Parts: sequence; structure tokens; C-alpha cells
Amino acid sequence: MAISVYRIPITTAIIECITDSKNRTIAEIKHILAEAGAKFAESGSVRWNFDHPAQGESWTPKATHSISDTAREKIARVPRALEAHDDVQKITTNST
Repeated sequence: MAISVYRIPITTAIIECITDSKNRTIAEIKHILAEAGAKFAESGSVRWNFDHPAQGESWTPKATHSISDTAREKIARVPRALEAHDDVQKITTNST
């Protein structure tokens, strides 16, 4: 399962998850994102910016955006919170 995310500033992300309960995982991910100031994106709304992976590979961004060190520090809490979730396998962003 891949979940799309908007983050502030111009960063988007794909969160790859393996779960036995899609509804539970989505609810928990939405809660983590809201606490960190990020937004759950509707299906397909950020995926256009990523190349769909082949079997066993990860998403890759079609275009990347440079962000300031200040912005990077601000959004760094999102991956830290998500990586603590058991169902999250990988997070791919379009920021550098």
C-alpha cells in the first residue's frame, strides 16, 4: 500500500506500508501526519510526481525541490514519527 502526503513547504512524499488492516493503518498515519503538520493527500494527487516502481523497487521522484535547512528541520519530524510506525516500510520524498 502506498500513501500520498503533502508537507510544508513544497515537499510531497510516498509512504510505503505493509499492513493487515488498511483502514487501521490509514487512520493511524493520518493521525501522525496531522500531529506533525503534514496532510494526507488524495490518491493520485502526488503520485504523478513519482515514477511507479517496478516489482521490488522503490518510488523515485520525477522532479526534486531544494529546500532550506530551516524548512528541512521543520519537516524532519514527519519521517521520524512515521518510521516509528510498525507498518511503514519506506518513505520517499521529492525534496533534496
